[in-house]
Formats: sequence, C-alpha cells, structure tokens
Amino acid sequence: NFGANNENNAESIFEIQYATGIGRGFSDGDASFTAESNWMATALNPGRQRAFANGLPSVEVDNFFRQFPEEDTIRRTLTIARPGDVWGPWNPIAEDPIAAGQWRDRTGDVPDAPFLGVRKGTEGAFPIGFVQSPINFRTMRFAEILLLFAEAENEANGPTADAYAAINRVRERAAVDPLPEGLDKDGFFARVATERRLELTFEFKRFFDII
Repeated sequence: NFGANNENNAESIFEIQYATGIGRGFSDGDASFTAESNWMATALNPGRQRAFANGLPSVEVDNFFRQFPEEDTIRRTLTIARPGDVWGPWNPIAEDPIAAGQWRDRTGDVPDAPFLGVRKGTEGAFPIGFVQSPINFRTMRFAEILLLFAEAENEANGPTADAYAAINRVRERAAVDPLPEGLDKDGFFARVATERRLELTFEFKRFFDII
C-alpha cells in the first residue's frame, strides 16, 4: 500500500498523485520546471545519498510497537526500519550504520538510541534522482474508514458486533488475532485508539487523534 506499485488500489479512498522525471528535483513555485514528485519520501528516506533523513522515528514510537510483538510480522516491519531490516534489494540500516555509509550521522545525536528509520512510504533509491520519488501519498485508506466506523459505533451503541467486526477486519488484514470479547465501552475505545496508532503511524493522523 505504500510503494510505487499497486497505487490507487481497492483499499485507497484518496491519494495524491505524484510522478517522476518531470521538472527539476529542487524546483518550486508555479513554473514549467516544477517537479511533480513526492518530497515526503525524500525527507523520510533514511539512506545516505538517497535522501535527507530529516524525519526519524522517535524512541517512544519504537517502544510503543515493542509492546505488541505480534505486530513485527507485518505492521512494525513495514512502518519502522531497525538495524538488520531489509526490503527489496536495499539495506538502509546496516548493523554498523555509520561505518557502512548507509545511515545519516544525525541518527546518533540521541545517546543510546537505536538506529531507526521510516520505512512506510520510502523505497530506497528512486528511478531519477533522490528527490524524484513517484510514490503517491495515501491520504485516506479503507482501513481508516473501518476504524472510524468502529469508534463511532462504540460511541453510539457500545461495543456491538458491528464495531467488533470493523476493527477485527483491520486486524485480520494485519495477520493478528481478533480483539478479545467482553470489552466495555471505555475498554473498546482504548483498543481503537491503539489500533489506529498501530495501523496509521507515519500517515499524519496522530496529532489529530491526540487533539
């Protein structure tokens, strides 16, 4: 759902269309040479000489995922890159990241912090220059619609069978077990909030959830 392949698929509600090879990578403004590529992938991509690595996962969000080891199979691995993770032919975080020259030095600014990178929305080297990512930005996915429904149903009627079905559909998609039965309204709401973070980290939803 977050690479250059399978864009605008059946799970996509709305996504911003980007293209590579148009204009200059660093151009801006309304001009004939303005790029039509995705800058988010450039900012978050952890690889040296492939991006800026301006956005790095916090230790706090990494610790959050570590509370749910079952998520490592799909959601954590496709959200946060840790040392030793590899996707495709690209290893952005070697066991000795700085010595390997594949990691931005700034990741060592926090003492004793693990080397972390944002995997969601990045794919390693881009076809035409490191600022010419063609990856569409997924603004809203069907999984979020299901979680919004589960939350609204719970607020209106409590944790009904329909509310459980909606959130469990998202969990099944991520290959994790269904929620336990018997939650009360507050308990179900807490699980929806947790599920949103597991599913939507780095999709720019967290700030609004907190608000």
